[in-house]
Parts: sequence; structure tokens; C-alpha cells
Amino acid sequence: MRRLLASILFSFTIIGAVCQTDFRDISFDEARKAASREGKLVFMDFYTSWCGPCKRMTDQVFPQKSVGDYMNATFIPLKLDAEKGGSELAARYKVKSYPTYIVTDTAGHEIARLSCAMPAEEFLEKVRHAIDYGMTPERIKERTPQLVEAYAMQLVDKGEYRNINKIIDEYYHSLTDSQKLDPANTFVFTTFTMGFDNERTRYMIEHEEEFKKNNIKAINDRITQYHRFHK
Repeated sequence: MRRLLASILFSFTIIGAVCQTDFRDISFDEARKAASREGKLVFMDFYTSWCGPCKRMTDQVFPQKSVGDYMNATFIPLKLDAEKGGSELAARYKVKSYPTYIVTDTAGHEIARLSCAMPAEEFLEKVRHAIDYGMTPERIKERTPQLVEAYAMQLVDKGEYRNINKIIDEYYHSLTDSQKLDPANTFVFTTFTMGFDNERTRYMIEHEEEFKKNNIKAINDRITQYHRFHK
């Protein structure tokens, strides 16, 4: 009986180890070589010993089966203390907050960046979205709504606010009137338009009825806020 119980407990231990994210104890160069051999990307989790959100991700998110299954199949994951062994890489990739997650290709080129602690489902969704619409300048030239929004969101994580405004302005001015009214481009008028005294807000108000026909809650809320502000 004792042997049976011990065998069951051992089995659960093995299953848990397999399911959780397998952060490898190897160098960045070794991780890139492994990623090349295995057809994967490199995932770096930059943390510090005093970072509460980092500990929550380590204790509550990365051990989950859904997260481990995806991470281990897609990446060579590394966990790096940004103030100790990972300080050089943190400086190279300009990591300024914790946790910060950076995905690179096998050459070490950054293709995605995320930050903050979040539930497992949200984390997986954001990681998938980030690598689907990676933030390389070459890809942003494609100028699809999904790519522009993802690129701008990742610039937020990097704190490059001037570049965000430039990207959104250039994209906005490239759109036709029908494209500006397209629900896929809602983010241009909401997420990345601060305040009411700007060209994008003025366009939205001038075309209020056309926007309302699309019945987009974020746009309707923005227009309502504008009218309240200007009473």
C-alpha cells in the first residue's frame, strides 16, 4: 500500500514538472543555439528579487499546464535576474520595469515585448498576439490594423511614447475616409488618442453620425466624453 501511494505521488510530481514552464539554466547564446536546433524562439523573463508581480507570475502562472504546454512548445524560456546574472542582457534590451518579457529570434533580434503580471489566459493571449504581429520595423511597413496596434502597444511597454505618436500619426494619415471608419481602426481614435484637442478627435466628431452607425462602444463612449467636456 505504501509503495502504491509513493508511486502515485511520484507520478503526480513528474506530471507537474512536465506541465510547468521549463525555464532552462543556460546562457543566452546557448538558448539561441537551442532555439535554432529546435525551431523555436527565445523567451526571456526579466525579474528582480524584490518584485512582487514577478513572484506571482513565477508561483501562479508559469506553473500552469496551459502555460507550460505553450511555452515549452514555442520557446526556449530563460528566467533572468535583471540585477544579477541577467543585468547585461537587461541593459542590452533596455529593460526598465519588472517583470518584462522579451521574445527574440535565433539571431537575438527582439520581436516582441510584454510587461506586468497578468492571469494565465491573458498572458497566453498577449504572447500569441505579440509574436503573431512582431514589432520589427520591416513588418510595420505592411500597415495592417493588427500590426500597427500591436507595434504601438509594444512601444508602450518600452516607454517610447514619442515613437508611438509618430507611428499612429503616420498610419492615420495613410488611411482613406472609409478606412478611418472601419471598426478595425478604432484604436487610432481611442487607445492612442489622448485629450480632445487633436486632429483625430476632430475627425471623429465631424463624422460622429457615420461612426455611430458602426455602433462601436469605445467610439461612442469617446464621443460622449467629448460632449460632456465641451458643455
